Amino acid sequence: MEGREVVSINGEVMALEDGKISVLDHCFLYGDGVFEGIKFIDKKILFHREHLNRLYASGQMLRLPLPAPEEYESQLFRAIRSSGLTSGYVRVVVTRGIGALDINPLKCRNSKLVIIVAHLDLYPEELYEKGLKVVIARTNKIPYRSFDCRIKSCNYLNNVMATWEFLDREASEAIQTDENGIVSEATVDNIFGITNNTLFTPGTETNCLEGITRAKIMDIGREQGLEINEGRYTAHDFMFADEVFLTGTGAGVIPVTQIERKQIGNGLMGPRTRALRETYEARIVSFSTVVS
Repeated sequence: MEGREVVSINGEVMALEDGKISVLDHCFLYGDGVFEGIKFIDKKILFHREHLNRLYASGQMLRLPLPAPEEYESQLFRAIRSSGLTSGYVRVVVTRGIGALDINPLKCRNSKLVIIVAHLDLYPEELYEKGLKVVIARTNKIPYRSFDCRIKSCNYLNNVMATWEFLDREASEAIQTDENGIVSEATVDNIFGITNNTLFTPGTETNCLEGITRAKIMDIGREQGLEINEGRYTAHDFMFADEVFLTGTGAGVIPVTQIERKQIGNGLMGPRTRALRETYEARIVSFSTVVS
């Protein structure tokens, strides 16, 4: 495969295995940092402006120093060019910086902008037809009053614990709910259901991430004549929907054909999901920014 995996740390590009961060960085010690996962295809960054805006919004909510957007963009483009990869995955991380062993963020200095450029590890192509098997996690979603999950922070332990659940049960994903059984999202993706002519998804009051792909799919659904509903849904609502699918930067649009032991539809990608996915994939170029 052409190209190599690299990391840029505050603008210095090196081989991925050579990248190092201090053990006293509060991102390492406490998960005090923010990140974005970004996809690029044929040297074009998917949803570049949307990811930039969300990164800076997350940093602002955590009171985390970030470089000027122009400097961020310069380092991002340089890292991708230096990799030689034409398509792949970028993980952008902003750390709090080196501090003391206590939790006080005011003692931290020299925040780091870390940009990892790597090969893209997607779901196997056959799962885009056969669909995913998902389970309902017993690990509840963190409630909004405890932490606002619009912030893409580097502390993902809640998601990690739910991930162990689907791995232990040989599934592909897990759906997280609140303590009352209201669905929020999957561990790394947003979730949608289709019943009759209605496309429905958990609202942001469930503390789900305001996914960028999620927003685009709702726009496409409106264009295709679907009624769009955001709200509070139980696992039962998704289990008895006509079609279910997940959305995310890496996954794009991928069908869910089994929740717990309940088959969804005929066990394959449904026609409405297919129409949404095909339109989304056809528009990827228009959603993208050339690496200049």
